[in-house]
Amino acid sequence: MPYKLQESFLNTARKKRVKVSVYLVNGVRLQGRIRSFDLFTILLEDGRQQTLVYKHAITTIVPHEKLEIEFEEAGVPGQG
Repeated sequence: MPYKLQESFLNTARKKRVKVSVYLVNGVRLQGRIRSFDLFTILLEDGRQQTLVYKHAITTIVPHEKLEIEFEEAGVPGQG
């Protein structure tokens, strides 16, 4: 079930082309838009370059604007 919430969050950010900040376990901050993602990676794009980030290296993803996520679709009971 947690993957469905993650997938909904990432897919909403991707579809709406919302800029995000991605914080890594080593403290590095990456910024860009989510171009694509799968079970293990996220492809970020900032207009100049693409960066493939492994999810296990990520601590936090912060959208630069509020995302309206459909929680029922994400499989989270009691939300929405």
